[in-house]
Amino acid sequence: MTYHISKIYPNAKFILSDINPDAINIAKEINSHLKNVEYKVEDFLETSIEHDSVDMVFCAQTLLSIFRPKKFLLKIIEILRPGGYFIVSSLFNTFHDVDLFIKVRDHTRKGNMFLNYNTFSKITIEKWIKSRCAYFDILPFEMPADLSEIPNGLGSYTLKLENGKRIIVSGGMLMNWGFLYGRKKT
Repeated sequence: MTYHISKIYPNAKFILSDINPDAINIAKEINSHLKNVEYKVEDFLETSIEHDSVDMVFCAQTLLSIFRPKKFLLKIIEILRPGGYFIVSSLFNTFHDVDLFIKVRDHTRKGNMFLNYNTFSKITIEKWIKSRCAYFDILPFEMPADLSEIPNGLGSYTLKLENGKRIIVSGGMLMNWGFLYGRKKT
């Protein structure tokens, strides 16, 4: 994301934070031409990013997989300056007031690793962040293209419905991708 966003905001300062050093190394390689990037290998729940210090937070596909999603989301808002914006892509249930907390074991991955594939309802998100936000909403993501089916594992693919819309499936689960966006109170 930094690579693309830096083309729109070339004078912005970027802080990339991930607990996985491999992810940070890939980001360093992709963004090696940028001089305005700081990299942090750390647990975001214990981040060294100061409170009220950033204008905008982008978080991609992380909220669904962590063990303490409420604390994680509140940490995002905590580091924002008053009036700052956030965009979080994750799995959201915008059609039903139901949260899904799913443990997944992918036998096709090295070590049969366990993952979370959690899906959060708007009611839950509202309980977590409403008091700290000037506004927020969840925008469902509609896949505009076909993804080929992967024969096993958690690879995502699409199924086209009769109305022309697509649903995204991964490991046999419906993936309700969406974007949570909002603004911290001033």
